[in-house]
Amino acid sequence: MMHRLTTARASCLIYGFARRQAARQKSAGRWLLPGNICEAVPLALMSADAPIEFIDIDVETLALNTDRVASSLDRHGPCAGIINIHPYGSSHGAAQRLRHLRQLIGSNSLLIDDRCLCVPSLEPTESEADLVLYSTGYGKVLDLGSGGYGFARDPLNIPVPEAPHDPAAERRLVSALQTAETRGQVCPMDEDEILRRSSDHWLPNTAGPDPVEQDKHVKSNLAPVLAHKRMINAIYREHLPEQACWPDPFQSWRFQISTHDSHALLEHIRAAGFFASSHYRGFEHAFGKFDLPETRRLQSKTVNLFNDKNIAEDQALALALHVRAFLEAH
Repeated sequence: MMHRLTTARASCLIYGFARRQAARQKSAGRWLLPGNICEAVPLALMSADAPIEFIDIDVETLALNTDRVASSLDRHGPCAGIINIHPYGSSHGAAQRLRHLRQLIGSNSLLIDDRCLCVPSLEPTESEADLVLYSTGYGKVLDLGSGGYGFARDPLNIPVPEAPHDPAAERRLVSALQTAETRGQVCPMDEDEILRRSSDHWLPNTAGPDPVEQDKHVKSNLAPVLAHKRMINAIYREHLPEQACWPDPFQSWRFQISTHDSHALLEHIRAAGFFASSHYRGFEHAFGKFDLPETRRLQSKTVNLFNDKNIAEDQALALALHVRAFLEAH
């Protein structure tokens, strides 16, 4: 049976499960996670004093490469836990991957199924994961401004952040990570007093939203949000080169396109007054030195076009034509 948990932010549940696992094992074992993951996840683990090992991604699913996971376990022994993601909201191969990961790590390690970029579901489903995680926070498929929730096998005694919340702390941490990553350096979290203090204060320590109210907001807002995304996606797909557009399973969060140089395309987009992103940028250098060639390759060629409520039809069309001109010229 899966039990519903609500929280002010999905990362708080990752923090809590990592803390509980360390207490259960009487040591802070390492956590394995893919290179193409939101920086909030390694930051949450870092705040829980959990060591991190980034694993490269599979070229087809863009999620954890299970062969690389097996190799890590062979070399370094059991892990405290693994975080599986649904890249760009795609669940392609997820069930099989979760079964394989559970076989690799056994029952003593935790398996978190991070569905924060997926369309949120209010129905608990049986899973190999110990925690199935959703988010309704900023920039997610359904952006309610805050809030996260999950379905857990054993929800008892999940630690919560204790330090007072400082909204500026996360900005300081992400800025430091970006600077370190650009320079190819490890971020000096332990040596820098401000960063060390920020790592204790960036997660909210308040209670999550009322589940009944959260469910009501999800149910009333989700259908129009998805309808708008489908409309904007259709404009992008009609006016962009077919070979640049990713398959539909990857397009529920934002609209993904491929280019030979994501940085150059982003500059071209922003210079014209439009906006786009290139998530998820890898921060593996900032947290240590890891061999992630496929993660880097993906980052170098991927651009996300927005399809949320802030993008009107005429804006999507103008952006698509602007991007198409760049792609055809390059």
